[in-house]
Amino acid sequence: MTFRYRVGGLGVVSDIELPEFEPETGMSPAIDVSIVDGVARGVARREGGNARSADGQRVHVVVDGVVAMLVAHGRTVTVWPAAGASPGDVSLQVANTAMAIVWMQRGVLVLHGAVVDINRHGVVFVGHSGQGKSTLAAACARVGHTVCSDDLAAIGTCPDGAFVRTTARVVRAAQGVEPPAPAARTWQADGKTAWRLAHAPATETTPLALIAVIGEGDRIACERVARPATVPLLMAHLFCGPALASGPLATHFAMLAAIVATVPVCRLVRPVDLERLPEVVATIERRLLSR
Repeated sequence: MTFRYRVGGLGVVSDIELPEFEPETGMSPAIDVSIVDGVARGVARREGGNARSADGQRVHVVVDGVVAMLVAHGRTVTVWPAAGASPGDVSLQVANTAMAIVWMQRGVLVLHGAVVDINRHGVVFVGHSGQGKSTLAAACARVGHTVCSDDLAAIGTCPDGAFVRTTARVVRAAQGVEPPAPAARTWQADGKTAWRLAHAPATETTPLALIAVIGEGDRIACERVARPATVPLLMAHLFCGPALASGPLATHFAMLAAIVATVPVCRLVRPVDLERLPEVVATIERRLLSR
């Protein structure tokens, strides 16, 4: 069976089901990216661990016990699921890691962050794993804002500034947590419950208004970072940065510099107490109004 999706403006055809993405329900999209099940199709897998070609256009990713993937030229992803691997764990790696590399190979800047549309203002929450990106996205969804991505922020530039792409309207949380909004689908992945949200469909792109770097503290604050510090700060949050060769890495550095010239970057301090998350969301809303 072939699955068809539209992801941030790309037509994706896949041998494996990817619940993170909404199925294409209209006319069949042009095929921009093909995801191939290497096991089912008998494609020989190269041995070895994670590696990339000199120009970053052929990246081999291995997640032990889950999947091996070869991402090539921003057009094909060959997937070899490990025997007994959970379909949810496999799809998580394809929808996040592999697609992040696809975007980067296509010249798109990708940060490790969740994306939320707050009244047509795109907000990117960046942070390392466990710092609460999904938690903040879920808190925004609870008050009616639109989640555009759970884990990767694909950012483009245009004459008017920058924009973020809608890639997967998904949030993930520990099992037993109530969904933040009506869910179109629920499944298990990487020990968490994932929900593809059923709120009104988001547009494929949203103007980027704010990048917020998450940190924990005993207060709530959204403080602007001085521009000279923004690019080095965000370079640490490139999604799959090790997959980039020196040339593409320099290109991404230049792209970041162009983006932060028009988009503010803030340090978002949030308390550990999850009961105060509505206050954090209100702080972000006020920050957007003050632009």
